[in-house]
Amino acid sequence: MPTLVPFSWGTDLAQRRNEDPFSALQNEVNRIFDGFSRLTGGQELTLTAPRLDVAETAEAFEIHAELPGLSEKEVELSIAGDVLTIKGEKQSARDDKTKDYHLTERRYGAFSRSIRLPFTIDTDTAKASFEKGVLTVVIPKPKEQRAKSSRIPISAN
Repeated sequence: MPTLVPFSWGTDLAQRRNEDPFSALQNEVNRIFDGFSRLTGGQELTLTAPRLDVAETAEAFEIHAELPGLSEKEVELSIAGDVLTIKGEKQSARDDKTKDYHLTERRYGAFSRSIRLPFTIDTDTAKASFEKGVLTVVIPKPKEQRAKSSRIPISAN
């Protein structure tokens, strides 16, 4: 005769959680999103936030930000210690309220992205340029941060 008592009755919650396949899936999803937020500095990426490439060379950090539809006059760069912030606002081009749009995929609004670097940024040496909707910021490393490559001898025992 079947019983109405659940099979896990009497076991503690931690043990039941290990038996649940959805619990393992939830833990994995949480782990992935925790890692993603560390990469973005804990910032949430909004739909209007520019996409970035941050590259490091021996001499400098290079930041490339996609800002399609904006001009350099609509973008603001600021530096506070070791943080570079890119701000701006993409204005809506839809002034005509008489049109019935069937599809709207373009995004408008204010955005802000901040990038923390491993050193205090020297505003006198940082350079920025804007071409074809891409902002490029080059921030030279301080002399003590620049990579000095040297060989380490390997001895056999």
